[in-house]
Amino acid sequence: RRVVDVLLTESGLTVLKAESGREGLALAQESRPGLIIVNAMMPKMNGYMFCKAVRDSADLRRIPIILLTVSGSDTSPDQKLPPGVFPMLKPFDPDELIRLSHHVLQEMERATRPKTSPGGAPPEEPSTPEPDLIESAVKQYFQTRFPQLIKEVLTSSLLNFGLIRGDTLIWSGNLTEICLPDVLNFAHQARLSGRLSIISPVVFGDIFIEQGMFVFASVSKKGEHRYMVDLIKEDRPVDTEVLSCAVEEAREQSRPVGSVLVERGIVSPADLMKYIKRQAQEALNVILEQKAGAFYLEKTPLPEDFQDPGLRIPLLEAVFEALRTQDEKKLAASELSDPSIVFSRLIPDEETMDGISLDQDETRIYSLADGKITLEEIIRLSRLEPMEVRRICYSLLKIGLLRKRLPPARPDSG
Repeated sequence: RRVVDVLLTESGLTVLKAESGREGLALAQESRPGLIIVNAMMPKMNGYMFCKAVRDSADLRRIPIILLTVSGSDTSPDQKLPPGVFPMLKPFDPDELIRLSHHVLQEMERATRPKTSPGGAPPEEPSTPEPDLIESAVKQYFQTRFPQLIKEVLTSSLLNFGLIRGDTLIWSGNLTEICLPDVLNFAHQARLSGRLSIISPVVFGDIFIEQGMFVFASVSKKGEHRYMVDLIKEDRPVDTEVLSCAVEEAREQSRPVGSVLVERGIVSPADLMKYIKRQAQEALNVILEQKAGAFYLEKTPLPEDFQDPGLRIPLLEAVFEALRTQDEKKLAASELSDPSIVFSRLIPDEETMDGISLDQDETRIYSLADGKITLEEIIRLSRLEPMEVRRICYSLLKIGLLRKRLPPARPDSG
């Protein structure tokens, strides 16, 4: 929000801020702004309740509103947007918000400008403005509805292997056309729950998510499987026979191995959670290396072993950590070879930003991506090694914090 405040102010607008919907409503009554920008997700009075309150007020009902929403996931069937409310999907391009804000204000001024009637008659009462925002509104509608459209349209026609039930399928596709970080970014934005299965020539893997949070991942690679007991043996001196007995007991009683390890005093509950998260992260790292094969995102309940809420971490944080471990410089070198590429920052929702820990270099690159300077200039200003800058930009692209574009072609001077 602070970034939005600064950018709108720098564009020539006067910005008034409120900390809650109720405070914003009181501020609007007092100041009568030309435009209101409100977050859909707010405590006590959410964005939809706020919009309704504004439209119910005789003094405020004509003020246009831009509603910042997350992939339609914070919309329910009974939350219909009233006229004059324009949804904008997070993460969004700050320049797009600035353009839309200025456009709405210009149309508001035009619609409310008094008209002089012939013969000296009193001017007509200004009509309620209906800004001509077809292009922006249509664009935002399809951006907001995109996840829902995918879930409604992509069904059994994409069941290439027949391993997923058609009535629970959310999305499926080919990894040569859609990369896994993009799939997981979609799952995060839409706050999905279920299992993402990956079948490639090299591995078979599962990623479990709940409400857009990463829960667990498992992977088998060429018949090999890395178990939690393998991590324990690498980390501490433990009698192999003791571990084998614990595993056998867990199998006989159909219980999680971790529970038996804690009962026998082999590991503490805190250490068990650490090993589970480490095993999940390592599996995710291997899965995200896959560039060929098929994926299936299916709505299924979580296994009982994964019900512990302590297992959940922000999905994009886990993806970002996996991308850091990959040999991304080769990928970045091929995808970001053009030094004239321009990067724009995307402003995600607060939960997403809070769940991603950027180091100093990553923060520096993110701040330099203002949508105006080229990759070549970012490299020069950052004073980092060029391939490292490309690697960071590639990671930020994959988790949805940056957007890239080529600069417009220069006119032929000849």
